[in-house]
Amino acid sequence: TLNIVTPRVRPEDCSVGLLPRNHDKNRSMDVLAVDRCLPFLISVDGESSNYINAALMD
Repeated sequence: TLNIVTPRVRPEDCSVGLLPRNHDKNRSMDVLAVDRCLPFLISVDGESSNYINAALMD
């Protein structure tokens, strides 16, 4: 199964998604992107957060 192939993600690996300012941007707090896989976003409208619940895959 997939749980055997991939290691469990620890909460500290998803620290950006766990920030209070990003809670509303997550569909579910059970499914968070790992910090090291977050895409880098540039905000053009001056918004203070560039977080999106997404992960870059290679």
